[in-house]
Amino acid sequence: MGFERVYSTAEVAEDVGVSKNTLLRWLSEGRLRDVDRDWRNWRIWRDSDVERARALRDRLHEPERVASPSKSEGMPVYAAELARLGQGREQRVK
Repeated sequence: MGFERVYSTAEVAEDVGVSKNTLLRWLSEGRLRDVDRDWRNWRIWRDSDVERARALRDRLHEPERVASPSKSEGMPVYAAELARLGQGREQRVK
């Protein structure tokens, strides 16, 4: 009789590259189907569960496919917007 490797939530979080709280949030939000539990009611993750978590991470953190300006190219626009907003502020004088 062979044994299947199972993982704890903390192990899966480290392997997937997200926090344990993120995994638990994905489960509570229904983004991931809940996994089986052991006799202590602790979650036990199988290889297929880990793959689903990785796939969700990849979908959520997929790099933008649309060409976007680099951070430095957007800075003048951001600075101009900050200056515009700063001019509109009024302060109450006592």
